Amino acid sequence: MNEVVERAGHAVARHSYGNAVAYFMRVHDGNIVNGSEYQPHPLALERLRTGAATETRAIDGSARYVGWSDFVATLEAVVKSELTPGAALNLHIAELDERRNPGDHFDHRAVAFAMEEVAARLPCARVSRYEEYATRDRGQRDRCGLCG
Repeated sequence: MNEVVERAGHAVARHSYGNAVAYFMRVHDGNIVNGSEYQPHPLALERLRTGAATETRAIDGSARYVGWSDFVATLEAVVKSELTPGAALNLHIAELDERRNPGDHFDHRAVAFAMEEVAARLPCARVSRYEEYATRDRGQRDRCGLCG
């Protein structure tokens, strides 16, 4: 089922199938690509996080996030809207430690920073952190990145 729902005053795309639910904020990719040249998008999440941008928007214009705290509050509202009384809350977040997860995409890192803030506000949450692109270059047995 696909629908648009309101979370923290913003329209957010919610897709569900069986017991799986995915939300899509539809914000801009972090880069503008012109052939082989990359330049940061002026509305990139990383720019919002660092204060270099004061807002970002959904690519279809359906939502506008004014400041990093607005974006984080929306993610928190998404998480809280899916809580089931008596059920455990498990958050799966990209690892921010560069030694464990080197070279991760900066959009993924920006969302991970936001979700770490959400996790800090929800002390009942169990947080699992994951390596992303870095695992593609590792052998079968060296998945932690710290093995010699």
